[in-house]
Amino acid sequence: MSASPGAKATAWKQTQQNRPECDDESIDLVGGGSSPDLGERMRTLRCFKDREARMITTPVLAATLDTVMKLADGRRGSYLTHLLRLASSDLIIDEVDMYSPMDLLAIGRLVEAAGFWRSRLILSSATLSPVIAFALFRAYLAGVKSRDALESAETRIFGGWFSDSTPPVIQKISSPEGFEQEHLAFAGGVAEMAGVQGKRRVAGCIHRQ
Repeated sequence: MSASPGAKATAWKQTQQNRPECDDESIDLVGGGSSPDLGERMRTLRCFKDREARMITTPVLAATLDTVMKLADGRRGSYLTHLLRLASSDLIIDEVDMYSPMDLLAIGRLVEAAGFWRSRLILSSATLSPVIAFALFRAYLAGVKSRDALESAETRIFGGWFSDSTPPVIQKISSPEGFEQEHLAFAGGVAEMAGVQGKRRVAGCIHRQ
């Protein structure tokens, strides 16, 4: 059973009328007073639900990967909140190597979206394999190139490697091959330093009768 066009228009108008107005008080509550420009940002965004507004305007958002993964699908308008969050902030993924191969495919789409919006990306892991690192860099590079193609801009990516045992390295990366070379060189330096430090604990087996 379908409604007439007039009925649909009336329903839409009623929906719009029932939405709350954004006043200064509600904007201050959403922003939490942590940043002076949050109120102005909320006026620009008009009215969102409280949960949606907090996702967009919270200075630091800690969430499960599933929460932001929705924007990698991009087939529903309800994912706009997640898209705005990614487009206006950086992305840190912790222990990305703990996910399954199927999950990594979706994470690759998320990383590509981060590249398109020129969000800075940090992969925090002490056990990140070269295969996963190379694949995610290629996904990020694809997103950056897509954005640069729209704006006729030169593709510029800087990669950084950080460890508590070796000095940090920051290099301009022009190709996947260049990233792979820098990554393996840094990983080799970390492994070398680990060998120099010597053994701290030695595991052993106790045989019991």
